[in-house]
Amino acid sequence: MQLVLLCGGVGSRLNSLNLNLPKVLVPIKGTPFLTYLIQSLPTCITKLHFCLGHYSDLVLDYLSTCPLPYTFSIENPSNLLGTFGALLYSIDYLDNTFLLQYGDTILSTDYNSFYQTFHRSGKHLGMTILPSSLSKESPNVYSHLASPGPSQTSYFYTTNSSFFNCTHIDYGLLAFAKSSLRYYCGHASLSTVQELATNHNNVFFQEVFSPYIEIGTPSSYLAAQGFL
Repeated sequence: MQLVLLCGGVGSRLNSLNLNLPKVLVPIKGTPFLTYLIQSLPTCITKLHFCLGHYSDLVLDYLSTCPLPYTFSIENPSNLLGTFGALLYSIDYLDNTFLLQYGDTILSTDYNSFYQTFHRSGKHLGMTILPSSLSKESPNVYSHLASPGPSQTSYFYTTNSSFFNCTHIDYGLLAFAKSSLRYYCGHASLSTVQELATNHNNVFFQEVFSPYIEIGTPSSYLAAQGFL
């Protein structure tokens, strides 16, 4: 099972820490964050693909000791293609069905169950979602109860959460059918693609209940040091 890690961003929100490192390599107790991320992955993840951009040379130096087989693609740091653009740029390296995760997060969920259930769904895209009561992030997924019973609940991802009574957040583990990527060419942002796929009923949603660790901001980076 292939996991794609998005690791190309500049990490501008961490600039105040003056680390001069790619986000995936910032140290937690002297160990690069990426080490913790890779160690957290379940055994069903057998290979990785890294979407790189800024500081790609430093990440590649680190990957010389990566314990899993991996491939990588490198965008021009001065002309980054966006989160979905990076995925399209990597298309020659992608499996027919693959998982995707941001390189600044550590997740705690059943990757294999999500992968297998998504694969059977026939949808373009799979999303894991976390109840907003378990996160401090602003919710961006709302639910609609079509009829009594939890099996009848429909979920919708939106980039305009202020207009809806959102109940969940995007947990950050996605699944894709490679053949579906062509329907979204011309879009740079994953969030745009997630919303478009939602609007066309092409997203499989799986609810999860385990909080995540992330280092996207100075406060979350400091908090991560208490968990790792």
